[in-house]
Order: sequence, then structure tokens, then C-alpha cells
Amino acid sequence: MPQFTSRTGTAAQANLNVPNPPRPRSTSVPRNPPPPVTTPRATSPSQQPQPVPSLASLLEMSSEQLSGLSIGTLKTILFRNHVNVGSVLEKSDLVSKVKTLVEDERAEAADAIRRAVEEEREMWAMHERAARHDQEEQERREQRQTASSSGNEDTSRSSESDHAPPPLPPDEEKPKPASASAAGGKVPSHNLTSVLERTGLCVICQDEEANIAIVDCGHLALCRACSDLVMSGSRECPLCRTRIVTEARLSTVQKPSALTLGPKDVLKVTFQVVEEEGKGVQPHQTFLRFYDEVSGEEGIQPVRVTAGGKAKFELNMAKPPASLPPTTASDPLKVSLIVGSFVHSPLKVDLFDLVLPASQPPPQHPDEASYHPLPAIHHTFRADPKLPPKFISAVFAGVVAAPWVVLLGFWGAIRPSVPHLFSLNILPFLVTLGAFEGLLFSYWVGLNLGQVLLYGAILSIPTLVAGNQALSTMGKWRSGRK
Repeated sequence: MPQFTSRTGTAAQANLNVPNPPRPRSTSVPRNPPPPVTTPRATSPSQQPQPVPSLASLLEMSSEQLSGLSIGTLKTILFRNHVNVGSVLEKSDLVSKVKTLVEDERAEAADAIRRAVEEEREMWAMHERAARHDQEEQERREQRQTASSSGNEDTSRSSESDHAPPPLPPDEEKPKPASASAAGGKVPSHNLTSVLERTGLCVICQDEEANIAIVDCGHLALCRACSDLVMSGSRECPLCRTRIVTEARLSTVQKPSALTLGPKDVLKVTFQVVEEEGKGVQPHQTFLRFYDEVSGEEGIQPVRVTAGGKAKFELNMAKPPASLPPTTASDPLKVSLIVGSFVHSPLKVDLFDLVLPASQPPPQHPDEASYHPLPAIHHTFRADPKLPPKFISAVFAGVVAAPWVVLLGFWGAIRPSVPHLFSLNILPFLVTLGAFEGLLFSYWVGLNLGQVLLYGAILSIPTLVAGNQALSTMGKWRSGRK
């Protein structure tokens, strides 16, 4: 190993860039030079890298403080907040992007605070209306009890025996909605949320929509058919067993009128999914369904639900989602809530009807005219030919047969001599000629062209042989050899 010699005045030489004194030749030159000696100035706290401030710290900084950050810190801030720096080289541009990021974050924070205040205000108003309805219902119940106790003897006797309402169930047995938290504490829950919104289907048949509410207990639980069965039977609420004295204690809940939105309106839907004990639960799937009964088209919009069961949905008509079906100015959309869970039973609630502005027609594709169905081609076949009158047919048949009659007449007058007609050398040729005539007649009667050509080719061979033999024999007879 090479030995390193110590140097004097190393710190001063490093700071003043003074060259080292010449080394003796006897000393071997090391392969790796020694590391430079750090001075106190190099390790001063002022040269340590500045920590990158968080987004919350940036919100508290002024414009001068933001401008005082280094270029590396500004780039790190933009990179952490997913802002594309691109080819920005000037520090002023980086500072401008950071200021824009801070302003956007402040605006989002203010918007979130405003929405939270509005939701809190709406929740307080809903619970105040429920509390007021509870108080009014309790006062009416006390008035009915006072009136029933001062009635005649028969009414009081029948009410004591059969029609006296049982005591209300304890509070822990009533369905409790989840309590909403405010700035000062918790808001008490109430058991009459059914009077504020519809709860879905009839609890008895679970098929028809529940539109009959019991006035005494406030439960919206029956349809018209099931309410008639209850009034003819037990006369008790199917949920809390409250006695229904007369049919006048049933109230029909009318369907709410349709909501109408303008081109710039915003629809906000807030709800909470709770169990029977009032504890918020997060379903696995939650959707809002927009259905057009006229066209049969629908649009499904997913809704995000928090772990506490709270959900909020906003429909901004300035930027409507693409999942909405095409709408007209007159036909409303049926809005329903669909909730699915692996643990609890599924739920489908018809909320309201929604009238939206008429949607714009889609732009026409340049090739749309080429893909329309062509008109159907209807083939028209010519009618079968009709037979002419028998007289005309007989006339033309006579015209065709007249030459043959004339020919036979001339043959009878001439009386030609054919001594070799039935000779063994001539007769085969005549027979094959007669076979050809019969083949043509068969073609006219029922054979097709392919069959005629096949049979004619077969028949042509014996005809050719017989004709050659007949011509040879006729030539010998004419030459006088026989």
C-alpha cells in the first residue's frame, strides 16, 4: 500500500487555490488522491437544502414568500402535485404555476367548506321538520285520548276492550336513522323519516309501491290492496302493531310532482343508507337509474357512498353526463335508486320524475345515407298464358296439317317404287331416323335439353354406322353390281 504524507496548510491552500509545494521524487505518487478537506464554510447551515413545504404550508405563504423559493423547490412542489412543468426554464414561470396551484387549492377548500355548511343546514332543517311533526303528532294523539275518555259509555267500553291503542314501543325498538354531526355536537335522530321520503315497496306484498301511511304511527308501509286486507283483518300496523281504529286513520301519500330542470340548473340528491338499528352502512353498489318510459331507453349513473352510508349526487345540466338517455321537453324521466349489497337485501326505490331540457340531435355521419336499408324489391311474375279459343286453334292446326295432306296426295298419284325399303341394309338406318324423331317428340313433351343431348349422342353412333352401310349398298345398286 502506498503511504500518504501529511500536508501543511491544507485548509488555507484549498480556500485560496494555492498550488501544493513540490513533492520529493523519492515519494511515490498515490493512485487515488486524498479527499479534499472540508472547511467550516462548506458545512455551514446556510448551504443545507431547504425542506419542500407542504400544500397546507403553501396556503399560508404570501406571494413574496413563494417568489423566494428556489427553482428546485418550485419544481419539486409542482411535481408532487402532478403539474406538468414541460419546457419551463424561467423561475418567474415556475412561480406563476405555483401561485396558480395555490389559488386553485384555496378555491377548492372554500367550495368544500361552503358545501359542508349547506349540507349541515339542510340536515338541521330536515331534523327540525321531523321534530315539529313529532310534536304535532303527540299533541293530536293526546287530544284523541282525551276525546275518547270523555265519550259515551258504549264507545269507551268498546275502545277499552278492542279499540284501545296499545302503548307505544320503547325507543330502542323504533327504527333510528343515523345521527348527523354538526359543529357544536350531535343532532338527535328521529323515528319519522318515513314521512319525509317514501320508503319503497309495500312491506306485506313487496310488489306494489307503498302509498298508504298509518296516521297514528307515521309508517308508510302499505299499498291499497294490502290496506284493505289489513282493515278487514287484524287492523294493526305491520311494522309496530299500532291499532288502526277506523279507515280514516289511513292517509294516502300522493306521488310528488315532477321536477323540472333548466339548461343551467343543478340537481343535488343526498341520502344515507342505514340499518334497522340506525347505523350507517356502505353498500357494494349504488346507482341512480334514469328511465324513459316512452322510448324505453335508460341511463345508469354510479353513486359513491362513504363508509358511514352517506352519499351525494349532483347533476349539472350545463355539463350533463353522457349516460343520460335522449330526452324531450315533455316526456319525464323516472328516477330510481338501486342499492346492492352482499350482506343485506337489495333495495330499489322510485324517487321522482325529472323533466330535462330536450337533448340536441346527434350530428349526422357523412356515410349515414349509405347505410340506410334499401327499399324492398317486390318481384312481379307474368301471368300464365291463356289458351286461345278452340276455333283459332283448329284453324292453325289445319294450316299445319295441310302440307302433309297435299304431300300424301301427290305420293298417291305418283306411286313411287321403293323395292329396297325393307332391305336389311336400309331398314336399320330408317329405324334410327325414327328413333331421332321420337327423341325430339319426347323433348317437346317432357325431357330437358341435357337429357336430349345425352340420348342423342348415344343414338348417333348406330345411326352413323347404319347410314354408312345404307349409302354403300345404294351406291352398289346404282353402279349395277347387284
